[in-house]
Amino acid sequence: MQILNTVRRGACLALLVALVGSSTAFAQAYAEKDQQWWNMLEAQLVESAQSDIDQVRHEAFQHIIFFAENYDQFVNFDDAAFEIMGRFEASDSVEERLLALAALNAIGEEATISRLMEVADAESSERVRAVAAKVLLNHAAG
Repeated sequence: MQILNTVRRGACLALLVALVGSSTAFAQAYAEKDQQWWNMLEAQLVESAQSDIDQVRHEAFQHIIFFAENYDQFVNFDDAAFEIMGRFEASDSVEERLLALAALNAIGEEATISRLMEVADAESSERVRAVAAKVLLNHAAG
C-alpha cells in the first residue's frame, strides 16, 4: 500500500511538472510574438465578439478575458468592450451576462464600467447584480 501511494505521488508530481513546464512554454511563445500578430489577434477577437453565433461570441469573450488578464501590454480590447456591454444589457441569459461581466472586468474600459454602474442596480438577477457589484468595486479600488 505504501509503495502504491509513493507511485501515485510520483505520478502526480510528474504530471504537475509537465503542466507547469508546458504553461511556461506557452507563455514564452506568446511573449515572443510580434506586434502585427497581436494586432491580428485583437482584430479577430473583436470581430468574433460581435458574432450572432452564441458559441463563437462566448469563446471570443473567454479569449478576450485570457489575453486582457495576461497580456494587456500587447492588446487593447476597448473596442470590444462596447459590444460586450451591449450584449450584457440585451441578453436574457444569466450565463452570458456573467461571462460579459468577466470580460468587462478584464478589459477595464472606463466608459463601459461607468455604464455598468448606471445599470447594475436595476439588474433583475441577484447573482448578476452581485458579480456586477464586485466588478465595480474592483475598478473603484484599482
